[in-house]
Amino acid sequence: MYRYISFIVFVVLLNACSSEVGSKYRPKSPAFGKMNDIVVICDKNVWESFIGDTFSYYYESAFPVMTQPEAIFDLRHMTSEEIMADDLKKQLRTFIVLANLGDANSATSKWVGEDLGADKKGKAMADTSFYSSVGSDKWAKGQLIVYLFGKDLNTLTQSIVKTFPAVAKRIQEHDKAQLEANVYSHKNNNEGAQQQLIKDYGLDIKIPADYVKSPLKSDFTWYRKDFNGMSQHLIFARKKYTSPSDLSKAALLAWRDELTKSIEGSVKGSFMKTNAVDLPVYEYAYQLNSSYTKELRGIWEMENDFMGGPFFNYTLLNAATNEIIMIDAFVFAPGKEKRDYMQQLDHIVKTARLVASKPAGK
Repeated sequence: MYRYISFIVFVVLLNACSSEVGSKYRPKSPAFGKMNDIVVICDKNVWESFIGDTFSYYYESAFPVMTQPEAIFDLRHMTSEEIMADDLKKQLRTFIVLANLGDANSATSKWVGEDLGADKKGKAMADTSFYSSVGSDKWAKGQLIVYLFGKDLNTLTQSIVKTFPAVAKRIQEHDKAQLEANVYSHKNNNEGAQQQLIKDYGLDIKIPADYVKSPLKSDFTWYRKDFNGMSQHLIFARKKYTSPSDLSKAALLAWRDELTKSIEGSVKGSFMKTNAVDLPVYEYAYQLNSSYTKELRGIWEMENDFMGGPFFNYTLLNAATNEIIMIDAFVFAPGKEKRDYMQQLDHIVKTARLVASKPAGK
């Protein structure tokens, strides 16, 4: 009888210990959520103050360039109490925490201080230039959590403003895997398109399998994807490079309009053109996979038709063949938000790299 009771006690203790160890070392679930989606954790009074306004001013600023305003990021505010009380909310992918460490009554500041540790919290209270930290996988695998803090609200404001470029870039890097999965959702790429573009343009670029070549006969190559009442487009063209003026905004827009005038809308006789009047055309210059590149972002519309949308235009300088390669990416998605679709096109184009080819016209 004694041995039987002892066995029961042993089993109960073993189960208790196993439960405790299991909860501590149980593998974390994968985080979930959409790209560009940020959960902002802070006290309600902080969010409703100028802090919330400042944060929104930066993180909900306009994504360039859209026919209708669309924010860079989608924000959702939650208090620390809401997060701690809901295990499902803890599984979300991307968090930014705003904490006034000088507020002893703040629940958010309390657990941020615990996460930072005594040394880092002390440094933040003494050094107004130390106001951010980054963590990962706090509650789930594949999770990003950014802490923005300060000894008072003014320091917290400074943190939001000064860290915005770096934090935005960090979140976009965090979203890249999901963006890649969305773009290349099929197992294989369009190998035929990839090889054809290498042959015709000296351009190696990963074209998704669900993009098909348009039958339009013109002096450019056109791939498109149509689904759910919207479409994404990629146009490729090349010509000789004669002088730096060929890469000016005016020259590139003129070339774009020359190419797209053969694209007809739903009305016979309509054609695509750049609208540089209602919204500005933004211009950027950088190295894309070691090639000098000019990027333009603006709005296209159909002359004699009611159609329009955003475009990104990229022109790469091929110094080896003394020519320029244009890639024009545009979306037609009436009544739908277009930011994510344009990001997908941008992701495709950013895979492009120049390879050996014959110069244009040879």
